[in-house]
Amino acid sequence: MEMQRKKMNDLPFNEEKFLMHNLFREKNETVFVLNFKPGQEMPVHKHPGNLYLLGCEGEGVFIINGVHHPCKKGYVFQIEPDEEFGAVNNSEENFSVYAVMSKRS
Repeated sequence: MEMQRKKMNDLPFNEEKFLMHNLFREKNETVFVLNFKPGQEMPVHKHPGNLYLLGCEGEGVFIINGVHHPCKKGYVFQIEPDEEFGAVNNSEENFSVYAVMSKRS
């Protein structure tokens, strides 16, 4: 199998809505980047598996089970299966999040 490489700095932002960029997808795992312009948000929702999040650029807020948690570059979060999760860029700068979602088999 050939090694795959992606460059996160090349992933665009959108003026109208946040973007999710899939980087790698396997049977039970997806690796992706979320890009938020200032003021953009992702509605609260649930995932069937674990979600791991790493703040990569800027800052924003994760909403986990109704509680607001600030996220900055270098902050790491684990969202348990079936927890409610959402995100908001409440800053004046772009906000990027690296994520890995592992589905239950």
